[in-house]
Amino acid sequence: MGTRRDGPAHVTVLRFALASAALLPYALLRGVWPGRRDLPLFLLVGFLTVPATFLVQFWGLSLTGATVAALIVGCGPPMVAFYARLFLGERLGKIGWTAVGASTLGVALAVARADASNN
Repeated sequence: MGTRRDGPAHVTVLRFALASAALLPYALLRGVWPGRRDLPLFLLVGFLTVPATFLVQFWGLSLTGATVAALIVGCGPPMVAFYARLFLGERLGKIGWTAVGASTLGVALAVARADASNN
């Protein structure tokens, strides 16, 4: 979706504009909508927790090479699983551990190649 000329902000706006456009008909048809009183807080929290986080992540990833970016992004699921277990006491089932293993394997394959570089 993103190209070399697109900056992190452009990619983030495009990503969430497409997602919002895809989900808006569902929300309207199903009547899933926050109350008028809750709407400002809903929009503020919705902006600060997802798009702002992705903006910072995409900006940071744009400053590094592909190998380091793959390492950073691929380490997310195992780290979330670890901290969810540590702080929340959550346990993963077989499917969850399979997903964590696949993510870890993907990171290992990306950074363990002999020709892997930070470009």
